[in-house]
Amino acid sequence: MHPKKFNKTIAGLLAGILFILIACAAALLISHNHNIESQNPKIEKQPNNSYSRTLRVSGDYNYDPYTFYDSNSTPSGHDVELIYELADRMGYNVELSLMPWGEALASLKNRSADLLLTAAYSSEESSGLLLSIPLVNDQFVAFGTAPYTKIGELYGKRLAVLEGTGCISGFLKPYRLMENTTEYASISEVFASLQDGECDYAIVRYSVGRRAMASLPDSGIKAVGPTLLNNYVCIGVHPSQSGLLEEVNNAIISVSGDGTLSALSEKWLGNYVGTLNFTEFLHENIETIIYIAGAIALVILFSLLIIRRSFSRKKESEFKRLAERDQLTGIYNRAACDGIIRETLNASDPAHDIHALLIIDIDNFKAINDNFGHMEGDATLSRLADGLSSIFRTGDIVGRLGGDEFFVFMAHCTDKKAPLAKMKKIGELFSNAYRLNDTTFCVSASVGIAMYPEQGVTFTELYRSADDAMYEAKRRGKNGYALLNDAGEYTYSNFNAHVCSSDVN
Repeated sequence: MHPKKFNKTIAGLLAGILFILIACAAALLISHNHNIESQNPKIEKQPNNSYSRTLRVSGDYNYDPYTFYDSNSTPSGHDVELIYELADRMGYNVELSLMPWGEALASLKNRSADLLLTAAYSSEESSGLLLSIPLVNDQFVAFGTAPYTKIGELYGKRLAVLEGTGCISGFLKPYRLMENTTEYASISEVFASLQDGECDYAIVRYSVGRRAMASLPDSGIKAVGPTLLNNYVCIGVHPSQSGLLEEVNNAIISVSGDGTLSALSEKWLGNYVGTLNFTEFLHENIETIIYIAGAIALVILFSLLIIRRSFSRKKESEFKRLAERDQLTGIYNRAACDGIIRETLNASDPAHDIHALLIIDIDNFKAINDNFGHMEGDATLSRLADGLSSIFRTGDIVGRLGGDEFFVFMAHCTDKKAPLAKMKKIGELFSNAYRLNDTTFCVSASVGIAMYPEQGVTFTELYRSADDAMYEAKRRGKNGYALLNDAGEYTYSNFNAHVCSSDVN
């Protein structure tokens, strides 16, 4: 494949990949396009409350979609429905209290609650607590109206966070951003500060921010910038209740194994969180899209390289074939025959191998060119070349020496009579009559035969012997073949084929 065409092909394919990825992203976006405000999931699992034991559970009252009060002032959300399921499997009643996050955290630490919902891993706020198996990974991102690309752009900006949230110790303090950060008691207050212009960005969990945006549809607030912190949501347990932690973990393993946890996550953190616009979709899935695009690009590039290599090999093979072939007749040219025959002879053993070299010269070919022109002469050569190729074995080398001379190398003959068995067909081929413009003409040939190893063991020796034999056939009257016998004398045989009545002399 030509380099310029190859480069254009790559560019076209990469453009196609980009188009496909954009189309797929748009299709996914449309397929998940649910109206956030119109969605209203209901708690399906309710506490059994028929057991002898009771769990006191606390959580944030305003942490939609995890824990919040719905329009009927009923506790709702992912973690609420999950704790009802876990408690039922553990054999506990549930006494659930939702309150400001700071109070919920304090209730567990002072042992007025047994469990804390939406606790966070690797956070200062959860230090001293026992933490359950991770439930979901909900990243912290910045919400605002002005996009940014680097964390460094947050320095000097006014930031809003929920008090006691995991991003304080996990992100804001390590990056020394607390100086311009304001902590609020609820998510509603966090986003109200954005809408009122008191703060530039809110640092919250992505799903929580998306739900908060549902109540601010025309604010222009959206998720902007890169992921700031990957953090797992879990259940907090008082450090004195390690046995309870084991029960909780066993129940989580149970709901994970039977698909209940996945179903709840899809219900509350999937469709309920809502569909993203295209920019937000890319923000959330950029790594996956890049990986997919990279994988597709690599596969296509690798395939193109293989195709290019295959084309190169085919081209090389074609160039080699063209370099070996006579342009007029399509059979081997002299140089190719020379190389192939020499290679065969070099690998041969005179004690075991029998080869034959035939040189065939057309008798009176000049008369055809003079009377009918070179085009008809060339056509005659092509017909004779095709005829010779059909007479000999596939592995035999049929070539054109140039002009009106051909030669044939019969490798690995069964015996010394093998070339003689072909003479009748050669005589018939050259006795065929041709007509052109109501004029009949025919050709004949003189053939010289040399045997390996008797008449030579090298190409030069065999060629000289065959050439001498061919001229001996011409001296004996043409239209026949000659070869040296065991006594070192030439044996000549006429083809004895019907000689057509020709109008050409």
